[in-house]
Amino acid sequence: MGAMAGRDGRLYANIVSGGEAVPIPLVASFDLTAEADQYEVTSYGDTFKQFVAGLPSGSGSFSGYYDDTSAQFYTAALDGVARKFYFYPKTTGSPGTGQYFWGTANFSMSLSFPVDGAATIDGSWSARTSIGKVG
Repeated sequence: MGAMAGRDGRLYANIVSGGEAVPIPLVASFDLTAEADQYEVTSYGDTFKQFVAGLPSGSGSFSGYYDDTSAQFYTAALDGVARKFYFYPKTTGSPGTGQYFWGTANFSMSLSFPVDGAATIDGSWSARTSIGKVG
């Protein structure tokens, strides 16, 4: 795939509990952070600090524009039920092709309605299950 612009990305999620993952409208940015806990185990005689990795985690954020015809993440943010999601960095042709990230996450969101700009949606997510990468 190589270097790429983000303009062809697409976020899918089941915004209704138990529903199928659908494209989330008007999302303009998606961020994913994958990391593992780090525990220091430096001992006498070590010449450099030592660390071991603990459990991995995934989290991130998203932003875009408010869509008054979709729930976007409003219901998911209030009911506390984890949602399946799929993020495709590049959608070429039909969805389901190419590299993607997937998992189950808890979502939060906030809305902004400025007088001098477009209404926006911003939010964060934290992994409920492991986050997989395909491709």
